[in-house]
Amino acid sequence: MNFFDNISMRAKFIVNFLASASILIAAIFFCIWQIRIIGQNTDAIASNWLPSVQAAGEISQLRLRYRVRSLEFMQPNTPEEHAKIAGSMTELNGKLEQAFKKYEPLISSAEEKQAYDGAVAAAVGYREVVQQAVHLMQSGKEDEARVLSKGEWTKRANLLRDQTDALIRINSDGAKGAAAVAAESAAAGIRDALMALLLGVVMALALSWLFAKRVTTRLGQTIVAAQAISSGELHTTLPASSRDEVGKLIDAMGSMQISLRAIIKQISQSAGQLAHTAHSMSEQMERLEQASSAANESTSSAAAAIEQLSVSIDHVSANARETEIDSRGVAELAQQGRTTAHDVSANILSISGEISTASNQVVSLAERTRNISGIADTIRDIADQTNLLALNAAIEAARAGEAGRGFAVVADEVRKLAERTALATNEISTIIQAVVKETATVSEVMDHVNPMVEAGVTQVNQLTASLGDIDDRMERALERFRNVAEAVTEQSQAGTNLAGDVERVVGVVEETQSTVQFTREAARQLESLALGLQKEVARFSI
Repeated sequence: MNFFDNISMRAKFIVNFLASASILIAAIFFCIWQIRIIGQNTDAIASNWLPSVQAAGEISQLRLRYRVRSLEFMQPNTPEEHAKIAGSMTELNGKLEQAFKKYEPLISSAEEKQAYDGAVAAAVGYREVVQQAVHLMQSGKEDEARVLSKGEWTKRANLLRDQTDALIRINSDGAKGAAAVAAESAAAGIRDALMALLLGVVMALALSWLFAKRVTTRLGQTIVAAQAISSGELHTTLPASSRDEVGKLIDAMGSMQISLRAIIKQISQSAGQLAHTAHSMSEQMERLEQASSAANESTSSAAAAIEQLSVSIDHVSANARETEIDSRGVAELAQQGRTTAHDVSANILSISGEISTASNQVVSLAERTRNISGIADTIRDIADQTNLLALNAAIEAARAGEAGRGFAVVADEVRKLAERTALATNEISTIIQAVVKETATVSEVMDHVNPMVEAGVTQVNQLTASLGDIDDRMERALERFRNVAEAVTEQSQAGTNLAGDVERVVGVVEETQSTVQFTREAARQLESLALGLQKEVARFSI
């Protein structure tokens, strides 16, 4: 059956049709042959026995007419009547001879030949006796003629009758036998023709059944394999291939099976990488959250220090105003101012250190946020690749038609999962960009605060120098105290502004903490989705 399997379905149908048609045509030709045999038997009756019966009947009829006319001649009549009857007898005698000559070619057996010869001889003998009687009648010997007619005449007439009846009987029996043979042949021919037609139909049906069984068996095996593949058994063994359409379908399913194995394997690997990346991102977000908490605490401490600095500056301003009112207490106020200046310098230096620390932490936060952005880009690439693989799987399932519908559903779910992953990653990227932007803003604020702090340190140092020279420059003490009061007022305003900036930094850090927590939760969800994808892929046996 390898040759049969390697030809196309069209050629198979043509071969089956030609074979069935050949069988039926052979049966039809056999029926025609049987009909011809029946026709030959019928022709034998029509061309042999029927003409013989007709010819024998004609001889018998002419015999009777000749006898009747001869008997009429023996009756007393006028010479004219006798002459007329004699002429009629001569005419009938000629017709009888012609009838015998017409019958002779129709003889088909020795028995018939013997009966024919006897009839001819009897006719000759009868004619001679009749002519002898006619001659006696014409000679006036009527009594002798009548005696002859009652003796030898009757004997010869009966002999001719018997021989003629024998011919009729032989032809009648032959016709009946030929009719019986024709009827039997017709019945046998009809029976054989019906059997031939029935046999042809049975053989054609058997051939068609074998053809259909061969095709449907291989199709059934292919369908079973397709159902196994659709249920996830990608290692299912396919039926043997061939060059017909079924074989091409099997080859296409084999290619689809190989492609599905590769796709499922790649999806499984990608899902594993995605789960690992999501887990790593979750751990990094947790560490970033801890760092953000520490930065929040440090920023809160800086805010408290700045608030304390503002209070101190207000106190210095009050002392300066008191010094301006009471010049006598200048020395004491100068000493207090020196002490306060030292405190202010220490506090400002502390603020500068805290701001530097906060600036470094903000830079570190920006760097970690950029790392998170890189991880989000990696996740987005993995999601795009997963979406592309799901699209390829859907295309392969569409090529398989009905057999690939189950896998198309899985591929669609994988594609939707990849799209949700991409959406979550885009949200993460958006949040990270916002964090980076806010971090840059905080860094700019810190850079703006540092010069102000340095200016405050410089002013405090100047105040300290002024207080050192207060004993030598008492005359200019009031003017310098006014300058100090103004400077302290400005510093108080700067301290207030700095406190507001630090409070905004605290708000940014808290917002960063919320963003990090959301990102960590998104990473956990992404990891859960990746594990779910791995479970979906695990049901395929490759």
